Amino acid sequence: MLHRQSAAILGVSPHASELQIRRAYYSLVKKYHPDVAGRTSTVQFSRISDAYRDLLNFTRTRQKQKDDLYLYGNILLKEKDSNKRIAAARALSQSGRPSSYGYLKFALGDSDEQVVRECLRGLAALNIPQAGKELFALYKKSGSRLRREILSVIASLSVPAEYRDILYYAMTDRDPFLKKYAYRIFRTIQRTSGGICHN
Repeated sequence: MLHRQSAAILGVSPHASELQIRRAYYSLVKKYHPDVAGRTSTVQFSRISDAYRDLLNFTRTRQKQKDDLYLYGNILLKEKDSNKRIAAARALSQSGRPSSYGYLKFALGDSDEQVVRECLRGLAALNIPQAGKELFALYKKSGSRLRREILSVIASLSVPAEYRDILYYAMTDRDPFLKKYAYRIFRTIQRTSGGICHN
């Protein structure tokens, strides 16, 4: 049963707290329990019990995911060991939750290039279109290896037209590989989007 259906059966919001879910469930139990309402309410009571169990599980899972994001975000931003920061960035990337973006964005300024690379991969995996300013600032101050990584992230995003400023800047880069790569991405965007990259 979907959590929205479960919420509708219980008469609560799909994003209700555990307390709200319990209160709604107990008020419905008092009304539809077979000992109170008779045997005709058995099916209705069964639906209410299933909805309660499903919605409670969904709420607990959602809360656990929020707790995990907070934990990994704190590790990424505050841990001294770079291997732990890399693992936290990877976990945030694999969470599939756009709210991970806030942590990944701040970690783009990390002193360890491997952590920054993992954050870039996370932005690509999460497909975050609003990361353009951070990536542009990072591109300007980075070396060739990190610039290549940034361009590969842009190439992998489904809305790379958002990053045209980086592409314009990269097409004037001193590194001939970066120039060609940026131009190739730019041309691909023009072909697939009907010339969105024009100002």
